[in-house]
Amino acid sequence: MTFNNSENDSPKRTKRRLDLRAPMKMVGFMLAGLGLAIIHHFYYASLRDSEALSDTGLYIWNTGSQEWKIRYGTALAFVSKTAMAAAISYAYQEHLWRTLQKKAITIRGLDAASIVLDNLSSLFNAEYISKAKIGAVLVVLTWLLPLSTLVAPATLTVKPYTRLADSIMPVPVLNLSGHSEVDTYGIQRGRLLNIVLSRLALTTALQQSIVPIPVIVPNSSYNLSFSGPSLKCETPNTQNITDLINEAVNTGDMGLDYDLPPDIAYSPRAWRSLYYRSDFLWLWAAQAPYVCTIQRTSFVATFATFADSQRIDKDYQWAWEELVTTDFYYDQLMAELIPFFTGYVGLTREETVVNMTTAELMEEFSRNMTLSLFSVEQAWSSTPQNTTVRTATQLNVFAYNERNLLLAYGLAFCACLGSVAVGLRAYYLNGTSYNSSFSSIVSTTRNSTLDILTEGRPLGPGKLDKNIEQTQLIFGILDNKEKGGLPRSGFGLPSEIRPEKRGKPYW
Repeated sequence: MTFNNSENDSPKRTKRRLDLRAPMKMVGFMLAGLGLAIIHHFYYASLRDSEALSDTGLYIWNTGSQEWKIRYGTALAFVSKTAMAAAISYAYQEHLWRTLQKKAITIRGLDAASIVLDNLSSLFNAEYISKAKIGAVLVVLTWLLPLSTLVAPATLTVKPYTRLADSIMPVPVLNLSGHSEVDTYGIQRGRLLNIVLSRLALTTALQQSIVPIPVIVPNSSYNLSFSGPSLKCETPNTQNITDLINEAVNTGDMGLDYDLPPDIAYSPRAWRSLYYRSDFLWLWAAQAPYVCTIQRTSFVATFATFADSQRIDKDYQWAWEELVTTDFYYDQLMAELIPFFTGYVGLTREETVVNMTTAELMEEFSRNMTLSLFSVEQAWSSTPQNTTVRTATQLNVFAYNERNLLLAYGLAFCACLGSVAVGLRAYYLNGTSYNSSFSSIVSTTRNSTLDILTEGRPLGPGKLDKNIEQTQLIFGILDNKEKGGLPRSGFGLPSEIRPEKRGKPYW
């Protein structure tokens, strides 16, 4: 390669003009970073409350899994940070050249200023910080900007969620008829139910609540309307029945085949069954006579799954419909309830127990036993009833902390915007664009002053000569005119440099 360096060649006069590429880079990278931040926000917002699918491992590139969606967000945060950092870097270079035209700085300080974006230790150069304060701030912002990549992806987390869905499903209902039917084992339904109801009555009495039923549909709830037996206890509506009950109490004739001690038989605290049939019960309790009858009762109950069992909500609705005198199930219910009201049962002297009267306690016990029939599969109808069942599915969904992401990106953008404003101002005042490229370094350091300064000194790897390090230089127009008298821009000693002027030709 040959260089045409004829002595007759005259230097080209170059009038400094504003190069729009530099501000376009600063503004372009800043807007690109802002745009990616906005995309990141809307991407995470689109994932809010959507299911977070785990990586099953069946596919290497399962791009719809939770892991990949978080990776997408991390990538957006990284590229957004990179774009904003590039904008600040361009702004720093423009501002640095402006600073070098205003203040003389040693070669050691120039070394720190030129590599500080790549070498954080250069930021601790005292001369650099004192003479390029704004530039040092821009450098700090560039180094701190990656923090946004830590905050932004962490705003997308996973939380447990219960998804509710309604669907029509068959559920069991009670079959309180057909007592003469025979099951698959040849046992009459009535004989089998005698045993089942006896055990059920005892369990209901011991638990003092509705017996849990087998899980029909896991994690579900549904409402069901049905009819069943229950007691209705009230004071006698005729004086004749009242007189009969009082006579039995006064004489101790309680219809029992054994005698009670006098202090119990005539105690006002005695709870005694005086006489009963399959359709009614006379008794004396809490110093008052009662007549209890079996009633067909309508129920509206909510069935819900709790852990490994299904329970009936205690706040069910019920209403008596009509008196029942002949029905197998209703007769069996009365027969199983009677033993719990026969004989002596100690009560408090107050009229109420747990804010309920004696009659209300007996009625609730009968209803609990009817509802507990759902725990006995023998009482189910062979034809289930279709009803609306609400199922609950436990899954993981994405949660998006919008405030933290916008705060992180907002602070990063404000830092970038302020830095670009500083860079644009410096670019305008410089009258042209400067950077740290090799050609810029060569064109601004080739002059006789620097040649004499470094003549005979090693400039390779290693520590520079102390005299060279401590030499102060400033950027501007050299007073000594070279090559035809055209001023040259570059670095020189403060005594031989004058400021550049916009619109003047230099080489």
